[in-house]
Amino acid sequence: METKKKTKKTEGSGAWMDLAHAFSASILSKVGDSISAKIQAWLKDLRRRTLGALFLLIGSIFILICLALYVNTFVSEEASWIGYGFVGILVLIVGYILSKK
Repeated sequence: METKKKTKKTEGSGAWMDLAHAFSASILSKVGDSISAKIQAWLKDLRRRTLGALFLLIGSIFILICLALYVNTFVSEEASWIGYGFVGILVLIVGYILSKK
């Protein structure tokens, strides 16, 4: 007789378990989709920022070379290294000041 009672309890709880599993699977699916969408958005933003930083770096290099060549126009041809040295020291000072704050 005890086995009949146990089977009735498991049959009744089986429907509730199926319902609970379906509900939890639905919730986990929605949470998983949300996390996946957030990761995709984060990766897209990271790619965009990396590309932007790369263009900023390349543009800064061109500007600094231009500045060095401009400074070189004020000195003689024998001392053409002064422009590059001046710009290098300027960049070092700015980098040092930014790293202190």
